[in-house]
Amino acid sequence: MVRSTLSLGSPAILWEGDARQPSLTCSSVTHAAYASASGIRVMSSGETIHSADLAEGWLLLFIAQPEMRDVPVLLVLTRRPESVRLGDGLHLTFGAGGFGALFTSRLWGARRLAPGQTTQWTREVPGDAVAAARRWSQIFLRYPVDCDEIGWMEKETVVLANRFRFRPFTSAWGTPAETLAPLAPVLPLARSAGAPLELPRDAMDLSCPTKLGPLQAVKGETTLVRIPLPPRDHRAIIPADGRMVLREAIDWATGGLHLDSKTHPDPNVRNEGSGDLHEDLAQYDIANTMPFNESPCIDVYKWWYTFNAIQARPAYSPALRAKIDRYHKIRYWETLNFYAHKCLVRQKREPFSGVEYIIHFVWPTQTQFGYRNFNDGNEASSVTASCFTAYARYYGDWTTLRANWNHCRRLHEYLPRVNDWACMSSGALEYWSNAGFDMLNSEPYGNLAFAYAAEQCGRPADALLARCWARAPWYPAWLGSPSPAISNPSPRLATPGVDSRAYHFTEDGIMAAPNKMGAIGLLDTSKGTSHELALAYKTWAGERILAEQKAIEETTARGSGRISFPDLTQRLFLGWNLAGLLEKAKAGIAQRRERPVTWNSATDIYDLALLCVGDIPLFLSEWAPAEYVSGRCDEKATEVELLFLSREAAAFTVRLYSQKEVNEVSLNSVPLRNGWRYDAASGWLTVTVRGSGEQRLSVRLGKPAAPLHPYFPAGN
Repeated sequence: MVRSTLSLGSPAILWEGDARQPSLTCSSVTHAAYASASGIRVMSSGETIHSADLAEGWLLLFIAQPEMRDVPVLLVLTRRPESVRLGDGLHLTFGAGGFGALFTSRLWGARRLAPGQTTQWTREVPGDAVAAARRWSQIFLRYPVDCDEIGWMEKETVVLANRFRFRPFTSAWGTPAETLAPLAPVLPLARSAGAPLELPRDAMDLSCPTKLGPLQAVKGETTLVRIPLPPRDHRAIIPADGRMVLREAIDWATGGLHLDSKTHPDPNVRNEGSGDLHEDLAQYDIANTMPFNESPCIDVYKWWYTFNAIQARPAYSPALRAKIDRYHKIRYWETLNFYAHKCLVRQKREPFSGVEYIIHFVWPTQTQFGYRNFNDGNEASSVTASCFTAYARYYGDWTTLRANWNHCRRLHEYLPRVNDWACMSSGALEYWSNAGFDMLNSEPYGNLAFAYAAEQCGRPADALLARCWARAPWYPAWLGSPSPAISNPSPRLATPGVDSRAYHFTEDGIMAAPNKMGAIGLLDTSKGTSHELALAYKTWAGERILAEQKAIEETTARGSGRISFPDLTQRLFLGWNLAGLLEKAKAGIAQRRERPVTWNSATDIYDLALLCVGDIPLFLSEWAPAEYVSGRCDEKATEVELLFLSREAAAFTVRLYSQKEVNEVSLNSVPLRNGWRYDAASGWLTVTVRGSGEQRLSVRLGKPAAPLHPYFPAGN
């Protein structure tokens, strides 16, 4: 019997068993290098070496062909074989007790060598290849099999401590073991891109590029990292007199929700009827394969295109606003309260961890080629959390979330599972095909949205854990390579020096496919992009974002690309001319009007609203647990009026950013002498509001006094 173990903290696969004649399937391998008593030697296919020939416990397998871009394979043994023969595979013969334990790995991770480079190895194996083989033969003897991780907050910094547990192995050659605690590769990748992370000073690069960055480690069993959270203030729209020039387009895009339509003439468009919800689900009735009540339910799926629509709520025309409010009442309130048919249809067991997840339209995992594949599940969970949090924030309906918190937590619990070492570490390299850019981009703010909701619902432990889960995927693979918009329309592998095409991984090795993931933009999350995400990228990778946006603008100026509203938002944050951005937005709307209106249009609504007022250094950030009903400011932003509805007896705090100093605050037309404070050093106004029912807050502004918030470029 042969057992295999894939460690999420090691590039090696551990094989154990008592087989006396194990074989490795490697029919394409032409040569194997090994250490003999007289130095490094190379055996060719058809040759056999014996026990005395092996002076060290490793073999390096490679393909010496002129056109081959090889990924050399490393084999590390713990017991001495009687013989090793290279033929249609690598055939080993052992004595009593069998092979015991051995390790297989890629010598240099996902790095693929130049065409024909390994043909030179038949004459002389490079010194760095021999050094890497010797180093890994020591590291694998302390094989990480478990990790305890704890996290805590120090002001605005997440601190993560990991303690690894290792299985020790001894080598028949007396090879000394080396104990190394790995760092998640995305962390040094983010550090190299400019993120202000505090990583261990003694971290060493293991020359093992992975899909999400370089693998680094520190000596010993523990690691400690500090990850400051980037600015993440929510930016609610305050409509400005005379500035809502895209309101008609906003109303049109909202029409993509089909608010009053029970059917739609386009059979390819998912119906968004406002009547019998079973009618909406009819096309998902796959009774030929499973009963209706067991097929995936799309109630939660119907949220996904709406959180940007909710955040644009203050910008709607009055007539449409009543309809969109009714729509969200159905889609959120009734779904969260377990509307007539099941929202929790059934669960699917994750094949490796054994954890069961709720299925909300997209099944969270699939098994492909025997390995775990996250089928859009992390994006689904992230956007779902963003959706129900946006709903509760804007409608002040925290009671529904509190009453159904277990349901909200179940919809979110996939994230702490996917956001583990399988996603962040080397894993076994080709065995972990985790997520694309859109999925990784959705995770940080999906987790932070859940943390915010947890705080409002009196769940501080859930909030802390979600903030810790949000820490790792700030910088997906995009940051490790030149901008896709500059050099190649396809996303690419993270580490410099690796092939510049997108990769996916199968059990047969690393497969290159230029269009595997499509031309996914930096800010794309498919279901809608959070503006806080754009702010984080601007803050931590400003120069790269600037280059990215300039390249995209040049491409679309030549008429060779579709105008992206999230990209226009990013350019707004970077200081592009607002008039020019509005013209591009109008052109983008014209592009979309050429197609049938679908519910996907709802992903654009917040960006359109923001472009109308985005250069005014003023925004509303906090008002929970009240409802933000409406707001307005005059064109010069000297006066602001905000209408809230409080359904709870407790006081609530309004938090408003204004570059201009605050001279007066009134509540329901009565000037407030106490209960408010403006901090000119930060620009934040905080107002404590007491009482239930409608609360109208008026703020009179003066001259500029505070520094610009990071949402606003210098020079505004």
